[in-house]
Formats: sequence, structure tokens, C-alpha cells
Amino acid sequence: MKVLVTGGTGFIGQQLGKRLTELGHDIVLLSRRSRPNLALPFPANVVNESEIALLEKVDAVVHLAGETIAQKWTAEAKTKIENSRTLGAERLIKALTQLKSKPKAYVAASAIGFYGDCGEEELDEKSKKGIGFLADVCERAEAVSQGAQRRLDTRVVIFRIGMVLGMGGGALKKMEPPFRWRVGGPMGDGKQWVSWIHIEDLVGMIVWALENSQAQGIYNAVSPHPVRNSEFAKELGDAMGVPAKLPTPKFVLRLMFGEMAEVILASVKVLPRRISETNFHFNYSTISEALDQIFGKE
Repeated sequence: MKVLVTGGTGFIGQQLGKRLTELGHDIVLLSRRSRPNLALPFPANVVNESEIALLEKVDAVVHLAGETIAQKWTAEAKTKIENSRTLGAERLIKALTQLKSKPKAYVAASAIGFYGDCGEEELDEKSKKGIGFLADVCERAEAVSQGAQRRLDTRVVIFRIGMVLGMGGGALKKMEPPFRWRVGGPMGDGKQWVSWIHIEDLVGMIVWALENSQAQGIYNAVSPHPVRNSEFAKELGDAMGVPAKLPTPKFVLRLMFGEMAEVILASVKVLPRRISETNFHFNYSTISEALDQIFGKE
């Protein structure tokens, strides 16, 4: 299979490209630059946005590109976050409509931020959209991606992704330093639910979606076992061999991250109901299994 990947140089994209290559698939990266100097863990052809015609006979698309939400949400940052997800997907799909041979599958990344802050409520793919900037962005971006089904006559799969855990990137890249300095601990009161996924399981889901012709629609990409933030901090400290008892007060998070702090403090208890019904196998379903593997304790 020939797979076009946007955002292929990011944390998820690099792991996905490596796995697809190991499975014998060909990777094409879509880049804004003509020929970026890439040090990737997999071989890939690089195509510039102006060279979209070279994408004839691409069998599938994985759209991962997007401005990071892990930053202070200034007005400028919020514009970049929204445009990278809505206008970015729109440009990509419009370009793909110009091809004679359309891709047979379109897989897009969204986020569990779609559900907002829901306290103790258990959420699945049928749950309603929440309130807030990120929920609105997810809704609009998902609507654009869902339009690919009609415009490209292809099946569309959208993953609402939780906190991604893995060595060298994702959420842990920002969490590790304070724990190493022994000032890590729960965020706020630590009672909020955290829905997470190991990078290997996320990559496995995306590969499953590409290779399974029955996969279609919205799937929550999270472990079946969400945890309280306080439990997550304890397990992370245990895996790293450091204490995890110093909570970060809410007011400090709001000073550091502004509006984005509400995402950190949100309680989002999400379950992967649809993909679990397919008997998808999670390699790391519990937080202790995931963190022990990442920090070499298994």
C-alpha cells in the first residue's frame, strides 16, 4: 500500500512511518518545504504541496498535521491551532480531488478535547460535544474530514486521540523534567480523569484502520482504563523512581498556560468502545504497563 502521511515528522508520524515500513508499505510525506532535511527512522518520498500531482496512485491518506495545542493560547496561537486543522484539512482534500486516482481510505487525527470537561461522566463515541475552544475546533475539523467521504468517494476514519505516551515525545516530553527535578506531582487537586494511550497502541489503531476495509467513522483512541490525575502522577513517579507528591496549584497552571490550563485540568473519562467491539488488542491497557515499558521496567 502507498500511504500519504501529513505531519510525518512529528512524534506520532515518525512511529507510524516506521511501523508501516516494517509492514512493507510505501510512505510519502507531504511537506510545505520543497525538500526538507529529514532524519527519519523510515525511508520516505517527500512531496511538496505544489507537487500534489505526484500523488497519483496513493492508496490511503493519514492526516496528522496540526499546530500543537500544548502552548499558551494567545489569540495568535488559537488562530494557528484552528487554521492548521480546518484550513489544512480543506486544502489537502481539495488537492486530492484533483487526482485521477483517489485514495481508498482517509484517516484523520482529532482529539478527546471534543468532549470538553465532563467530570465523572463516562464518554464514548456517541457522547455529545463539550463546551470550549478545543471542542469547537475539533468539531469543525472533523466536519471537514468527514466531507472527504463524499468529495473523494472514500471511507473516512477519525480518531479522537487521548494523551499519547511514549519515550522521546508526546505528553511525557513536557512532564519528565519536573519529575526528574523531584518537583512533579498531580495537576490541581488530582481528581480529574485522564484518558491516555501508549504510542504503540495508537499506531496499531491507525494501521488497523488503513488495512481494515470495514473501519469507518469516529473512534476514541484511548486505553480502556482511564485514571485519576493523582494516580497517573504516582505511577509516573514509580516508573521513573522519583517522588510524585508536589501538586501544581490551579492558579500556577493558569498563569503558565492561560486558557489552555482548562484542558490540563479537565476531567475527561473516555472509553474506546467502538474499537473494543472489534476485539482490537491493546498491548498496554493499564497505565502501569505503559509507563513501565516506556521507562524500561518491564
